[in-house]
Amino acid sequence: MESYNWVFFGLLSAFSTALITVFGKLGIDNIDTTLAATIRAVITAIILIAIFISSGKTALVKSVDNYSLILILLSGVVYAFSWVVYFIALKNGPALKVDALDWVSILFVLMMAPLWGEAITWKSFFGTLLLLAGAFCIVV
Repeated sequence: MESYNWVFFGLLSAFSTALITVFGKLGIDNIDTTLAATIRAVITAIILIAIFISSGKTALVKSVDNYSLILILLSGVVYAFSWVVYFIALKNGPALKVDALDWVSILFVLMMAPLWGEAITWKSFFGTLLLLAGAFCIVV
């Protein structure tokens, strides 16, 4: 039987993301957006380093190949950029609309999915259209 642990962790991620928006929106009023993103990144790095070290997996650092390292580094660059622009949007717009626009990213994931061999099914295509329609309803 297929494991559905990913569903639990996906929902936990969604709830955590909602809290990011709530805490970010409440805390961004009197602070520069780049500073806010930087503080968030430092806290994130500290927590992730602590989790990684306490997991006892530090020896795995040597096993990272160059290709994976480059892609993870690029992911980090894009991650930083996305949070800087997210905080700018959050500071200047309504949180619900900003988050709805943020979830439009699923369209870009759908378009790029074939790059890593993930099939685009009618169900995933239709689901993406529904999410985009929902985002449109919230934003407009």
